[in-house]
Amino acid sequence: FFEAPEINGINEELLARACPGQLRDGQRWLLALSQEHTIESTATLDQRIVAATKQAPFCFKDPRFCYTLPIWRPHLGDCGIICVFRHPALTANSITEECNKANYLADVDMTQERALQTWMAMYRQVLQTHSKTGDWLFIHYDQVLTPEGISRMGEFLNCPVNTDFPDRHLRRKPPQLALPPETEQMYAELCALAGYEPPET
Repeated sequence: FFEAPEINGINEELLARACPGQLRDGQRWLLALSQEHTIESTATLDQRIVAATKQAPFCFKDPRFCYTLPIWRPHLGDCGIICVFRHPALTANSITEECNKANYLADVDMTQERALQTWMAMYRQVLQTHSKTGDWLFIHYDQVLTPEGISRMGEFLNCPVNTDFPDRHLRRKPPQLALPPETEQMYAELCALAGYEPPET
């Protein structure tokens, strides 16, 4: 998924400290943490973050940042943060499929309801806490697959973006899954921030 093992590893250790005994190494991107959870670093982890961010320019991708971003912020400098999101039902379906086929997730008891809880917990952190500060771009997954969306990212980051990279065949229609009202509301808020009009079903 184009994620760097070192970045994932740092975030895994940060989450392990916050939630000991919850899931195993490599699985903690599935956590559904409340905003009351406190993420704390160590001198060793701080040194690894400094080393990772020293090699500018950098581009890090990891869903765990929804929880660990405050630890990284002091080391990020003047960077832009892009929040890419999909329809929550599509995300929940993708999570359950990954848990069913990936060996390292074989012991995770994942359901679509639990996957939606993970989606909610992560984007709640982003919307209610992290996005209040910093330079953010919200963009829907479907927008990333269009020239207009790619152009928006390039303008936001002030750098060229490879227009041949996105695979438009990866676009999928969300499964028929009833969403809780709170989830529908949060998805609508994300779409509004991205300037995205969801297609009618």
